[in-house]
Amino acid sequence: MNMVGHFLLGTLVCATMLSGSAAAFAQDAVRRCASILPDAPALARSVGAGFKYPEAAFVAGREGTVGYQYRLVDSAGKVSVDCIYMSSGDAEIDADVVRRINASTYFLPKMFSWPRDAGRVYQDTSTVSWNSERLQRTKGSYSVAADRLIYEPPVPAPDFRYKVVNATTLLVGHVAETGTVDMVSMRKSSGDYQLDAIAMESVLTYKFKPGEAFTFERAFNFKNQ
Repeated sequence: MNMVGHFLLGTLVCATMLSGSAAAFAQDAVRRCASILPDAPALARSVGAGFKYPEAAFVAGREGTVGYQYRLVDSAGKVSVDCIYMSSGDAEIDADVVRRINASTYFLPKMFSWPRDAGRVYQDTSTVSWNSERLQRTKGSYSVAADRLIYEPPVPAPDFRYKVVNATTLLVGHVAETGTVDMVSMRKSSGDYQLDAIAMESVLTYKFKPGEAFTFERAFNFKNQ
């Protein structure tokens, strides 16, 4: 398979995984709210699991804000999301925000009485930042990648047919538990699809020791010697 073929194959792999994730979301879809409630308060969260960034959304660089309405379902502070009035634009992010809220416990409002006030509707938003997630992940990703790296292919010298000055391709690769790169996303294009294909082909052939899945960045700088 030539370099362009590898590039297209990597793109197809990402698209297939994203379509599968979207299909899975259909089972967890939350209905849209009829309207925003301008005077609805928000509850203070007591305990709960952190948001887990959907891998396909992270690799694709998607982020956004989810607005939701919810109710208390018991006197211990457990809640249930009724609907979302603002979508992040990504189905998986919306679903994972809702799962996190439903798995959390909140402080009861002052003067709250159960079950008298059980029907109250609360409203809040959760913002999911790709850059914040990236900073968290890359704190230790360089050492993880270096410690587990088994094979890093040599980058072939491209046959430049014209002058290229500081043409850089920046890629993010996702390494599966098996140690193979199963998804690659382009953060910055060199401006030349052939150079981008060379970079994509290289990242797809990296090999790591099996273990916990992680992501890593790889920059390729192309210039005439």
